[in-house]
Amino acid sequence: MTFLYSIQRALPFFRALPCRPAFQVATLISRKPTVPLRSRQWIVPSIGFRTFSSTTLHKEKPDSEFILQEYNLLVRDRRLSTFSPEDFVKVLVALRNSKSADAIENMTRVAQDFYQVHGASAVHGYSILIHAYLSRKNLKAAEALFLEMQSNKELFPTTITILTMIDGISKMYNTTELHNFCRQLEEVHIPFSLDVYKRLIVAFGQHGDPTSANVYFRQMISKGIQPDTAIYTSLIGVFVNHKDLIQARALFEEMEVMKIPPSVAIYHILIQAYRKTKRNSQAEELYQHLISSGIPPNSSIYVAMDMEPTKALEEMYMLGIVPSVRDFNTFMSIYIKQNDFLSAGRLFQRMQKDKVEPDVVSYSLVIDALIKNQQLERAFELYKAMKHAGLKPDVVLYTLLIQAFAQTSDLNGALNLLETMRDHQVLPNLYTFNTLLSVVSSRRILTDRDRDFAKAIFHKMKEMRTFPDARTYNLMLSVLSKHIISSTSPPLSPSTSTEFISQRPLHPNLTDMQSLYREMCSSPSSQPDFLTYSILINSFLESGNIRFGTIIYNEMRSRKITPTVQIFNSLMKAYKKQGPAAQVFSIWNDMRMARITPDNNSYIIVLEACQQYGHMDTLQVIQKQRYQDSGYQQLGGMKNATEDEKNIFRVIAKIVKYLVQMDRLNEQM
Repeated sequence: MTFLYSIQRALPFFRALPCRPAFQVATLISRKPTVPLRSRQWIVPSIGFRTFSSTTLHKEKPDSEFILQEYNLLVRDRRLSTFSPEDFVKVLVALRNSKSADAIENMTRVAQDFYQVHGASAVHGYSILIHAYLSRKNLKAAEALFLEMQSNKELFPTTITILTMIDGISKMYNTTELHNFCRQLEEVHIPFSLDVYKRLIVAFGQHGDPTSANVYFRQMISKGIQPDTAIYTSLIGVFVNHKDLIQARALFEEMEVMKIPPSVAIYHILIQAYRKTKRNSQAEELYQHLISSGIPPNSSIYVAMDMEPTKALEEMYMLGIVPSVRDFNTFMSIYIKQNDFLSAGRLFQRMQKDKVEPDVVSYSLVIDALIKNQQLERAFELYKAMKHAGLKPDVVLYTLLIQAFAQTSDLNGALNLLETMRDHQVLPNLYTFNTLLSVVSSRRILTDRDRDFAKAIFHKMKEMRTFPDARTYNLMLSVLSKHIISSTSPPLSPSTSTEFISQRPLHPNLTDMQSLYREMCSSPSSQPDFLTYSILINSFLESGNIRFGTIIYNEMRSRKITPTVQIFNSLMKAYKKQGPAAQVFSIWNDMRMARITPDNNSYIIVLEACQQYGHMDTLQVIQKQRYQDSGYQQLGGMKNATEDEKNIFRVIAKIVKYLVQMDRLNEQM
């Protein structure tokens, strides 16, 4: 199969993918789905509204616009009475996840309908509306709605409503606001449940305030609410994070007095804390306490003790504990992180020998290890063995295998796997799409069809409501940039005038890159980073569009992202060739102000610019700076030198500095 054929096959395939999950809402519409059962598209089975969220593949988000349209049809036909509370909740959740500007307005209308149809059951709907306000950082609106719910007996806030408010306040404000909210609840006699106290302890812990967390814990006990293992786990974790192991251990001992059994998680937290603070004897003592208590340790305990996985496995067998598949997976992941792929493979063989059935995670870990170890053929053999064992690959495993093809830039293999995913109704996620783009980006030379394929991937992921992140945008920018370099258009002559450059139309790819950059700037979750600006600046400069490259450079600096010496060099080189000369020295000053040490290329470019434009005074100043920088660079590179060698270089640096200062005084005189 030729690469050209694979591209021709791929483009219509991506156009055929659904723009939204193809579910039908039985209570809203009577028409039957028109998609054939064996359609070669990713689909979600046709199901009723009341069950769609539980069977939507891989938690794919429903299309909020589609749901709202069908909801409006139901309102128009006066069939709201057929809507159950669960249906209203699903509509509100879909609208809450929408990025539409009128999402809050639509949610308010749906919540009001919810209340009119089901009365007190609508309290859950209003809690979702509060969450929407908080996720949009509108605390005042959330507080106003919360107060309105207090005044309505049917909509009186529940524990879920209170937890939602605590989470929102904790994320946006400090502990003072949390204390104020708790006082407001006490003033109107809203009781705190165990779950509310748990959430408060976690919230104060996240703000580094163990004292307040402990105050509310004691308040809970004083009100007769019996603490459980989970709340002790949270509070012990708070004190451990605050490095107060004495108080954490006191809480552990308090549990024993109150006859509340500690969990393996509590032992893990304390043992790990002791190990990190070099209190190995106390960690060992606590481990023996765990063994004597009759609680079987799992892999998390041995991870906390920093025990070698194979030794930990033997310890478990010695104690009569049969390791679970999760324990094996944990131990294998440790070896993989250490790049010890051979030991990970041996553990996989050991679990099969001990008749512990591997799951999809087990296979994924070993396949990942084989791919990282460049053993692609063995990775695919294991993939076939997993399918033969009756296990269904998930999106993580498919993405790993696509990543294997990325190593060899094998787009055909990646496409075949993508078709397999579609046939098994496994929806790709963000990481899958990014991996596909990396396959294209990794190719040495990109054709027009490569670029079009990357665009098809990018547009399809957005149609499937998988929102790009910064890596997605950077991969697309890289593809477009590399395609420009691969094109056959002749480069600009160095003598081309600045006037011509400013009027020259942009390459279509550069226009697309500008659009992608503006999208990134407007998206809170995918802001431009250092790599974004590096790709953009270099692409504009290499295409001869210095003006646009400089605009991007200025925006980079305005965002407090410091360019590298290579970016400074590229800008100075471009202005040296095409002028104006003043810009070369302006960029040079920017580099010095940013405290970026020039490299040899930097000095060559700026000194040649001085000679080219006749700035001899500036040339002498920069030459002196070069001597000074050279002395300090040599001193900085003496990390492995003896103390005597370091002292010699310090003296040389001082002499250079003294000579430079004397030259400056002579010039002033």
